Amino acid sequence: MSDSILGRNPDASAKELAVLFTARSAESKGGVRYITDKQVNSWYIHRDRTGMPEPCRVRQGYGPTCRVWNVEQAWEWFKNYEPAKGGAPKGNQNALRHGRFVGLRAEREARAAARNAA
Repeated sequence: MSDSILGRNPDASAKELAVLFTARSAESKGGVRYITDKQVNSWYIHRDRTGMPEPCRVRQGYGPTCRVWNVEQAWEWFKNYEPAKGGAPKGNQNALRHGRFVGLRAEREARAAARNAA
């Protein structure tokens, strides 16, 4: 058996991946950042958008079951993953303070800007 990034264990839970990703985040495209197990699970839930690999199995034990990923596959995905810029979606009222107006509000703002320029 070959050694993985985490040692002899080739599989890791979301919590273990979060520790690994945080420690080695400087090597990724996204840069240095703090990763939590909740973030790893969120990437898994939204894997159709993020492209995160499927878990290799579900770990059964005395406590609750948890998803387990292959460390090498998860690391390859993470170091090439670049998160979206984020921010408020178009049409959201929170976008108003960022100046990203859409729809009727955008037309109204364009007319007001043209009126003020004249």
